[in-house]
This record gives sequence, structure tokens and C-alpha cells, in this order.
Amino acid sequence: MKSILSAVIGATLALTAIEATAQATPGERQVSLTIETDTLASALDKWAQQSGFQIFVQDWEATKKLPARSLKGTFTAQDALEQLLSGTSLTYTWISDKAVSIRRKTPQTVPTALQRTSLEGDHQGVPVAKFSDDVGNRPGAASFESAASEISRDRPNSLEVEEVLVTGTHIRGVTNTGSKVTVVDRSYFEKSGYSTVQDVLKTLPQNFGGGESEDFTVNTNAANFNSGSSINLRGLGADATLVLVDGQRQAPGGIGGAFIDVSNIPVAAIERIEILSDGASAIYGSDAVGGVVNIVLRHEFDGAETRLRVGSYGGDASETQASQLVGTSWSGGSLLLGYQFLKREALQRKDRAYAASSDQTRNGGSDFRSPFSNPGNIFDPLTFAPGFGIPQAQDGTQLTPADLSTQTNAQDNARLLDLLPEQKMHSAFVEARQTVGDRVNVRAAARYNRRSVESLPAVLGTPLFVTPENPFFVEPYGFPFAVVGYSFVDDLGPLRATGDTRTTSALVGATVDMASSWQMAVSASRTEEKTEFKSENQVNFPALTAALADPDPTTAFNPFGDGSHTAPATIEAIRGTERDRATATTTLAQLKADGSVFDVHGVAAKLAVGLEYRAEKLNSENLYADLGFPDQIRNLTRNVSAAFSELAIPLLSRSNGQGDVGAVWASLAGRFEHYDDFGDTFNPKLGLSWSPSDSFALRGTWGTSFKAPRLIELNEAGSRSASLQPVVDPTSPAGTSVALVLFGNNAELKEERATTWTMGFDITPTSIPITLSLTYFDIDYKDRIAAGGPPSDPLSILLQESQWSEVINRNPSQAQIDEICNSPAFFGSPIDCATLPPSAIIDLRLRNLGVVRTRGVDLVIKDALETDHGTFNFELDGTYVLDIEQAVTSRAPRLDILDTLNNPLSLRLRGSASYSLGNLSAGLQVNYADSYKDTLSQPARRVNSWTTLDGWLSYRTGAGAGLLENCEASLTLVNLLDKDPPFADRELGYDAANADPYGRVISLQVQKDW
Repeated sequence: MKSILSAVIGATLALTAIEATAQATPGERQVSLTIETDTLASALDKWAQQSGFQIFVQDWEATKKLPARSLKGTFTAQDALEQLLSGTSLTYTWISDKAVSIRRKTPQTVPTALQRTSLEGDHQGVPVAKFSDDVGNRPGAASFESAASEISRDRPNSLEVEEVLVTGTHIRGVTNTGSKVTVVDRSYFEKSGYSTVQDVLKTLPQNFGGGESEDFTVNTNAANFNSGSSINLRGLGADATLVLVDGQRQAPGGIGGAFIDVSNIPVAAIERIEILSDGASAIYGSDAVGGVVNIVLRHEFDGAETRLRVGSYGGDASETQASQLVGTSWSGGSLLLGYQFLKREALQRKDRAYAASSDQTRNGGSDFRSPFSNPGNIFDPLTFAPGFGIPQAQDGTQLTPADLSTQTNAQDNARLLDLLPEQKMHSAFVEARQTVGDRVNVRAAARYNRRSVESLPAVLGTPLFVTPENPFFVEPYGFPFAVVGYSFVDDLGPLRATGDTRTTSALVGATVDMASSWQMAVSASRTEEKTEFKSENQVNFPALTAALADPDPTTAFNPFGDGSHTAPATIEAIRGTERDRATATTTLAQLKADGSVFDVHGVAAKLAVGLEYRAEKLNSENLYADLGFPDQIRNLTRNVSAAFSELAIPLLSRSNGQGDVGAVWASLAGRFEHYDDFGDTFNPKLGLSWSPSDSFALRGTWGTSFKAPRLIELNEAGSRSASLQPVVDPTSPAGTSVALVLFGNNAELKEERATTWTMGFDITPTSIPITLSLTYFDIDYKDRIAAGGPPSDPLSILLQESQWSEVINRNPSQAQIDEICNSPAFFGSPIDCATLPPSAIIDLRLRNLGVVRTRGVDLVIKDALETDHGTFNFELDGTYVLDIEQAVTSRAPRLDILDTLNNPLSLRLRGSASYSLGNLSAGLQVNYADSYKDTLSQPARRVNSWTTLDGWLSYRTGAGAGLLENCEASLTLVNLLDKDPPFADRELGYDAANADPYGRVISLQVQKDW
């Protein structure tokens, strides 16, 4: 499959030779058209595809309700467009030689807030007709770059068209210099067969599935108790991808505030998602290392939209989604209201054959059943390995060492547990906009979401230390205590996890058109995510310890039987509940201004400057009192101040028949940020774009990015500890040494830093409807925050001393030892440090240690074929990762983790073919994930590639259909061949970071526009 990339790239590079040498004036180009449809929306889309122009439409929803005439033959593009718009309230203007804007006939001297777009700031929406997956790369797709060109004032039928703000820049009316933007529009959501943001974005090759997810088997240490979902561009971690909603930062999710939970954003509210796979801290600040994802909500909407979707995951878990939108507009303003409900049943492990048992030997794998079982096992106290099995079919009251079996027991809880949780979600959103006077546009928006989850994720098993005081005591090794590996499956049942997440968001903003081309924007927003989690059927260990030492057989805990043979009152006494709560808030205020500063070669250079203030808070509570341990309560805050600027300069110009345009654009951006907890940071970015013709462009970027340490990582209170520990020491004659070991968070953490650069080209011939984009990326990510020591066994650190020398102090001074041993964090007495003088201090607290570097290539190819029997569209998206090198410290050797279990794959492809004729459309999509190695198995084993096929069929009724007028019915099938994920030697039988357990997903959606 990897050879596909080379073959396709080589074949399509020849497109530059096909480019027509003579360019017709916009609209006068002769085109052959076959347009047979009954809605203006469909007719305009076909006109764009067949004529090779991009289109902007002010109110795309309105065009779905207007009738259209049929056209067949050869026309000028302008004449055909005029015929389609004849008799409507719409008109058009050419905004470049490749793009046209369609809008209401009423001229507007001052563009309203409904006609602007932005990835940041006040993000006022965009009057775009149709988005493909990549901005500006397909005829018929709205092109931000084309729309940003200067408007020729002497063109006929020209209205004043606003300058739009492209993704990844603060400046209106310039191209996104150097970077590539991917756009996922509403039609892609509807055809994907999925109902959530996270599931749709998992299909993109640039997004890695490992990270925070509703599949709790892939969650990291981000305290994602409520099964939230993240976006993980380039596989660098969810916290290295900046996620915005309408250009605004969101409050983080999870008990630890470690990631942005996109599962709390209703699909019904989304207009499109813009993805910038490039470092962008110079524009947006922290977290924009792997890239930026902006979820753009719906803004202008007239009428009502009712939608119902029902689906099934392999026939084992059903899903229902319903939404209602109501909108209206008036002169200079609009109002939109929306609501969505989503319910998804839990998917159980027993419903998937590969996950129905923890014993994977039937699939050629390992046995992952647990030695903590019922009946249990008695462990060897010296080796801590299970040595004797407690026999079955007995109650533990008459057990002797002779009754024990040398055949140990194994617990398989798979059929009791869930793969994915049950979910319910209620969402509501509202937005109002108004033009005030001739220059001011204001906007207010609010969003509320409540998502609840419930699941059976695990069964608790643990070693129990039993003494002879227990009336059921039996011990075969001759020790004065027994170590029993025990499962509470029959006493307490599986853990029952329930969670509730409530998200609120409010925004107010205004833009003011000032003198000349300058515009000022001011905005303020506040988002809050409140998380509550409860885990029932936990164990109160102090109560359990007392019950194990109880000499009364009627009340003591009995771990030696088959099943539960302990008094119900004792069981209830040890039954505990863990409760966790967190409230994270992000308050943001921004003031920004941008406009032209001077002309170069007749083209305006433009500047943006701005100030930003952000307040972050995290109040988190881990309530363990019911488990017999002290609660942990944290109230953390920090304030961030930022100043930023960006300059876009046309270095060279060329003529396209309508005046000079920028042929070489350079952009220079910089952002300074002050954090009141860890300090200052400055990040620059340089971008270059060269367009020697309208059909070919070269681009590149270089910049630095950063990720600030999380609030909870800087908080040492309740987390920092120090103790004397025996550690393996190859330099000691005894083989071991006493070390003073530190654990916990670290108030001295600094930001993680990255250097990113990209290079690429775009080929968009005007003579044929095919496009090609290729982008090379390189990210060098340093000072990543991690705990010290080998992850599998931190106390074996001296066996790898050269790699971990940064955290090892071999010759500590007495003052350094005394400082730690006399601190409140030390477990023990200062006398202990004098009695057993430590030979080393080992700092295993969180530190800026890790290094990651990744390089790769993104590819997008699109083609359209118009025939007398319908229109065909083809697309191929792919990411080929060259390497991902990772080192635990700057001094450790770098290891390539690419194509290994739980890590990104070298090749992911997504190919699609669609067909449309009139109101009928259909399509197929192929998803490919490359094969890789399971290096955690010994010997390493191959995990096969995974290819799945998706399909969809859609029909929309037109005018004159009575009650069914303006209805659309869609049938989608994800993984329609019901292909299981490739086997990986893990307890679930698959690698959850690179596959999913959904099976064949069948969904039917009906939409009615009123």
C-alpha cells in the first residue's frame, strides 16, 4: 500500500503541464453544463463543479428551498449563473478569477457580522456554500485564499465584498501564508455514519486514535473518569492539540483538567470543523504544537430544521439522536436556537467475540485472566507468585493446606463488563447578532450541555494479607501470614461507574469598522466544565483489614471459599464509593485590530495587533472518606497575559489579467505570553507562499510552539513525598544501595517547547477538475513533562544511570539530604536519614525530560467527472509518517515507536467515490490502516492491516412534494462488511488506539426543513 503514495504523486505531478496557457476573463469562459435538479442549492453546486469556479453563498440553507431551472449545453459561465439566479433575490460578484460570491441583491456598504469568518477572536461565521475537506482545493469548494484576493472595482455586477479571515491568521483578506487547512463540513458529518465529533474526526489520517476516549482502555493518566474524548493530531498527545470552539478556548475536561472534551459539543450545532495541522503558538499561544482544531458553530439560519437519526452498532447497541433548530433574520440581525438529544446504549464485551474472554490463547495470543480470582490463589510470600489454588465447591470453613491445589485459578470477568459506556446527552445553544449603526456589529452566544455516562468497567481484585487471627486462616508455606489473590466479583460485583459532565459557555463580542481598512474586534468569553464521577462497589480497605483480623467467624471476612461466604453486614461494611468532582473555568478577553499599512507593488501589506487576558481555574476534589482515606481538595488558579502581532507582505507580484496580485507572500507573526506561575514565553512563526500561476503554489512555514504545564502538574500540595528506598545499584558491592527518592508534582516545571516546519505545494489546474496537495511536516518536541525513571519499574533507575543522569544526584551534600529529610513531605523521621545515610538522591517528580520528533507527508488528491448520467467525485487523503523518535530524557537514545502497539502507524489512507444525479446521491469510502508490530509481545508479532468499507445513500425531495417537501433521507453503513479489528495480543483482542469495536454501524437519518 505504501507504493500507492509514490505512484499517485508521480502521476499527478504532470498536471502542471496540462494548465491552459491563455486565461479567459472570469465568467466569459465557455463551459459545457448538464444541470438537472429542482433545488437552487444543488444547481449551484453542479455549476461550480462543472465550470471550475469556487462559490461563496451568503445563505446556503435558503437556496435549498428555492427551485432551479435545468441547463444543458454550452454557455459562458456567467450567462449560466445568471439564468440560475434569474427570478430570485440573489445576485453575484466575481471576487477573483476563480471565485464568485452569491448574496442577496440588497447592497451593504458595511458588511454585517453575519458575513465574516475567523478561527479566533470574535469568529463571526462564514457565508460559504459548500466545503470540501481541504479549503480551496476543489472546484465547487469555497476557497478562503481566493476570496481574500483584492476585488477589481471595474468589474460588472460587482458589489463590495468583505475580506474574510482565514484559518491560522489574525489578518482579514490575506492568504493563510504557508500553511494548509483541512475543513470537514456538515455534509461529511452526515455521510460519515457517526453521531459524535470524536468519531467523525477519527476517520482523518492526521488524527491519532490514542488518547482520551470513551473507550476507557486507551485513556491515559488524565483522570478521564467520565469517558470524555479528545483530538490528538500527529499522535503527540491530546494536550498538544489546541481545540477551539468558534475561535474561543474551552475549559479543560477530566478531573485533572488535562484535555478538551469534544464529546460535549452537539453535532447539530456544528457548521464545519477547520483543522490546521501545523504549529501555531505564534498565533494562538499554548497547546498549538500538533495543530489547531476549530469547531465552527452554525450562525445564520432562517426557518426550522427537524432531524431524527437512529443507528445500531452491530445490532448490539442502539443509538438515537434528535435535534431541532429554529432561526430567523431581519435587517441587520439574526437569532438562532437549537437543541439536541443523544442516547447510546452500552456496548458489552460479550457482544464481540474477540473481547468476550480475557483468555486470548484461542486466537493464538496470551492468557490475560487474573490470578486475583474467586476462588482465590495463595501466593508465595517471597516471590509474590501464585503457588496454590483454593479449591472450588467449598465454603472455606474446613480448609487445610492439604486441600489446596497446585493448579492455580484464573478469573475471567470479560462477559460481565462493558467495552463502551452508556451515554445520554442534552444540548442547547442560542446565538443573536445585530448591526448597530453603520460601523458596529455585536454578537452574543451561549451553549449548555449535559452528558451522563454509566458503565461496568472492571472487577476489583487485590492481594489480601491474612493473619492467623482470621478464623478461616490457612497457609501452606509456613509463614505467619497468608497472601491471598482475591476477586470481589461475588461479594461486591463489578465496579459501577457513573458520571455527569455539564458544560456552559457564554460569549459576547463586537467589531467596529474604523477609518480606512482597519477593523477593531473585542470579545469576552467564559466556559465552564463541571465534572462529577462516582465509582461504586469499591473497597474500604481499613474496614477490610479489620474484618480480616476479626476472630469471630460470624462477622469475619472469609477469602478462602468458592463464592461469597462472608456475612452480608460485613460485606456492606467494606463496600465503599469513590467520588470525584472538578470544576474548570476559562475566562478570556481579547482586543484586536487589523488593516492595511502600506502598498507593495500595488498590493496592500497588512498588519494585526492585539492583547489578550486569560484566567484559568481548577477546583478538584477526590473524596476518599468512604474508602477510609483522607480527601484531596485543590483550588488552583493562574492568569495569562498575551500580546501578539502579525504582518503579511506581498514580496513579489504578478498580473492575472485583472491587476497585480501577490505572487510571493510572506507572513511574520509573534506572540509573547506571561504566566504568573511559571514565567514568560515568546514564539515566532514565518510563512512563505509562492504562486507563479493561478494553478500552482509552493508554501512553507517555520516556527516555535509550546505547551504550558497543567495547573495540577505545578501543584505540589498533597502530591509531593520523599522516602528512603532500597534500589538496585550495579556500582555497590552489595548490589543495592539506600537512596532518598522524591515523588510527586513539581512547582518548578517549565513549558514544553517545539520547533515545527512544513513545506508543500498545491496544484489546481483550471482546465481540468483535479487538484493535488502535498505537505511535508517536521516537529521537534522537547522538554516534555514526565515522571522520572523507567515507566515499568522506576526504582530500577540506577540500571540505566546514563539515560537518567539528569534526575540522579550520586554525591548529595549533607545540606541537600537534611533539606529533604526535615521537610513535611518526608515519610519517616529525620533520624532515619542519619541511621541509613542515603548514597544518592533520585528525583522522580514530574520534570521537563522527554523528547519526541516526528516527520511525515500529508497527501490530498481530488477529481470530478461530469457525465450525461450524473456527476462523479473522487478523493484520496493520506498521511505517511516517516518516523516518530522518542527519548525519555535528552541524554537517552532515541527510539522509533512508529508502527508499534498503541502508537501511530506509518500509513493511513481514506479514499472515497461519490455519485449524484438530481436529488439522489450515493458514495463509498475505503479506510486503510497499515500493518505494524506488537513489540510488547515476546517475540514481537505482526498486527495485520485493517481495511474497512463505508457506504451511504441519500435522497432529497424538492418543491411540490406536499408534507414531504424539503425532506432528506440518508442511509449510512460504516464498516459495511462488518470486518473485525486486526488481532493484537491484548486482553481485549485489539489495539484500541488504532481500531474500534463498533462493528457494522447502520444508521438512518431523516431531516425536514420547514
